[in-house]
Amino acid sequence: MKCKYLSRFRSECGNWSVYSCKAEKGMYNPALLTQEECCRNSSHLDCPAYIRCERQKQKSEMNSVGLLNSSCAG
Repeated sequence: MKCKYLSRFRSECGNWSVYSCKAEKGMYNPALLTQEECCRNSSHLDCPAYIRCERQKQKSEMNSVGLLNSSCAG
């Protein structure tokens, strides 16, 4: 299973494509070896960028339903 944060951009003529990771802020283009060993299979679950992005998303979802109270930080 490929990482859901891996995006593929193709040229209009279809001669080339570039992959980009949406898990990081800014543009990050994983190396071909990284894509093959991590991004395009289930190893992406161990990726630090994937883990950070998923934690941030969970925290945001918990905040939106009121499960986290920022005034209780300590």
